[in-house]
Amino acid sequence: MKKNQFKESAFRIWLAQQPATKLFIKAILDLVKFDFFQFKISVEGWFKTNVCHFKRFFKNKKNVECNFCGWTGNKFYPHVTTSGVQENEKCPVCHSIPRYRSLMKFLKEDLSLFEKEIKILEVGPNRSLQNILINNSNFDYISVDLKSPQAMYHMDVTDLKFDDNSFDLIFCISVMQYVDDDIKGFEELKRVLKPNGQLIFASGIDETIETTIEYKERTVEHNFTVRTYGWDIIEKIKSAGFKIKLFNPYKKSSKEERIKYGLGTHTIFLLEK
Repeated sequence: MKKNQFKESAFRIWLAQQPATKLFIKAILDLVKFDFFQFKISVEGWFKTNVCHFKRFFKNKKNVECNFCGWTGNKFYPHVTTSGVQENEKCPVCHSIPRYRSLMKFLKEDLSLFEKEIKILEVGPNRSLQNILINNSNFDYISVDLKSPQAMYHMDVTDLKFDDNSFDLIFCISVMQYVDDDIKGFEELKRVLKPNGQLIFASGIDETIETTIEYKERTVEHNFTVRTYGWDIIEKIKSAGFKIKLFNPYKKSSKEERIKYGLGTHTIFLLEK
């Protein structure tokens, strides 16, 4: 199994720490491609990011705190996606967003993760989470993705090149809504989990609907996903042989905590083999 040689360049890592500059460059590239919809989003994100910079420079209050890196500020920065700009969401230092900050609360308070010595696989690595896990000596950490330069190995979640019963814990967050054969993906994840191993799953679920919506083609409107899951995802997960426990860190938090840490409202699915 060949390790990914296409590591992030020093420039890419530096640029990730310069949100306004990154958005300015993206806006220019959008304009060159005549993608005026994305250009509008990039410019809006660039403007609102600079407003955050300006306010923090002149009057920095510790209203919010990132539970990944400890950054504090007036409010979180805008999170720019292909579908729009979400205000007060992104940490400007480690790039954590609400659903991951809720995840971190779950990992610390419900799973006691950082007290364990285990082997971990992250499918579709998130920069914030990967930096925490890879630098913790308690964890034997591996990340995979189909293409991302952040991943340690390039592979398909439906065809993982690992032995059976390899990992104690797997993270699979915001991945399965992009996978055509998601059932095969769940089966592969179960295969590489150790007996009694756990899989943390949170992926494109609309908690207001019961039935999953499948899309005929990948579009910007749906962020190039092939589906939006409804609550019927539970039956699909059970059919793959998992037991399920549901956690919602947002609901168990006080109003003050929700605001301070900018927690996401998402339910976390803890699957057990």
